[in-house]
Amino acid sequence: KLMHVSGVLYFVLLFRTQSLEVEESVKFIILTTQRSGSTYVMSLLRNVQRVNSALRTVVSEPVGQELRESKISARMMSAMSFHDFEPILRRAFARFGCEFTVVSAGKVAACGAKIMYNQLPNSSFGPSESSRATIQWLLSRKVRFVHLIRQSHARKVLSNFRLSSTGIAHNRGDRDTFHNYQFASLSIDPIKVLRSIQLSVKASVAHRFELRRTLPSQSLLEIYYEDLLSDSLNDSTSTISNLLAFISPVSTDFRKYIHAATTDIMRNPRHRCSELLVSWPTVVEGLQSHIENLKRSLNIVKSTAVTQDQEDEVQLLATQIGDLEFSISDCSLTDYDLTIQRAVKSSTS
Repeated sequence: KLMHVSGVLYFVLLFRTQSLEVEESVKFIILTTQRSGSTYVMSLLRNVQRVNSALRTVVSEPVGQELRESKISARMMSAMSFHDFEPILRRAFARFGCEFTVVSAGKVAACGAKIMYNQLPNSSFGPSESSRATIQWLLSRKVRFVHLIRQSHARKVLSNFRLSSTGIAHNRGDRDTFHNYQFASLSIDPIKVLRSIQLSVKASVAHRFELRRTLPSQSLLEIYYEDLLSDSLNDSTSTISNLLAFISPVSTDFRKYIHAATTDIMRNPRHRCSELLVSWPTVVEGLQSHIENLKRSLNIVKSTAVTQDQEDEVQLLATQIGDLEFSISDCSLTDYDLTIQRAVKSSTS
């Protein structure tokens, strides 16, 4: 009897140990919107993955793949409830494949994919009840969220228009093959560009505050695409180093493999937005007028803010203004200007 009980205890302990190993595996989502650098980030992680197989990016966009295979359009997504979306999410999460995946070294230590705002139900222009339910569904499965933000909304919008114009989403290989074709200045209605930038800022800031409000700090990391491009990979405080630390369980420190964090995605030479868009001066005038309107609204709300909702509105407006001002400033910078900025920053730090 004693041997029988000992055997049972052994298998119970073994099962619990294996369960704990699985629970320690980190599942992470890169949550962002199109043209914000998510392919660049996933490429960085895949290069770390080549050195350490404990990291795995199983499917680049599991939800997007499910939506495409189910022939669900953006219009259908904009009206979808979480009840209708949950079966799609379950299939995508199964495709995500992180919970019980085994690699040669044992259990997967970290496994991730990416989801776009517009791949969440009814959330293209900001959080909705359906998208909140989706976030909570993922959180209940111990998923960590990396919120990737491209603060230069103007460049993000122009990148999207350029994609529509050229059909080229990313540069790989020889830059000269793409340079002349991609660089031709765009001729687009400035009102259309201005409206797209305003919507981009409003949605990004709304999602940013929603995630900060609803997720515990240990489950959320905000990173900026602009920081990824300017950071030194050898810096232990760099954005990519912080990202690797966030998705790394105690047993696997991916920061050891920081030297492998290169990417096969080639960035276009950085031009001023006035060179990228014929009507850019008109867009800037519209953005500056919009900023002044937001500042007036901010002053009114600040002078009367007494409730938490009003305080939140103050923060939302201030962040929108900050993002728009950053966009205008960033649009004037070339690669050369950024190099000078980094040199000045390093000499003063």
